[in-house]
Amino acid sequence: MIEIESRELADIPVLHAYPVGQKDTPLPCVIFYHGFTSSSLVYSYFAVALAQAGLRVIMPDAPDHGSRFSSDEARAVKSILANLATKYAGIHYFTCGNSRRKLAA
Repeated sequence: MIEIESRELADIPVLHAYPVGQKDTPLPCVIFYHGFTSSSLVYSYFAVALAQAGLRVIMPDAPDHGSRFSSDEARAVKSILANLATKYAGIHYFTCGNSRRKLAA
């Protein structure tokens, strides 16, 4: 059995999942960050499976995604682009993943 809660860490909304009764117990932790145009709720089934395996799972919502969504599209796009420019400045490689059956890099 697991527990899952919505909370804020450093003013960022997250889903927090953990084995029942182990909220304050030190556990191995997975930080699961969703993809573009998604949210932590879309992938909450991963939180369930990982917490059932004995892990703590933290799933933040990206800026202008999920519970951090803003209906101001121009501001949202500007914020996302600024976030990407800051996040990846000076990085010369990226992790590779799979999104909707297409390879992304």
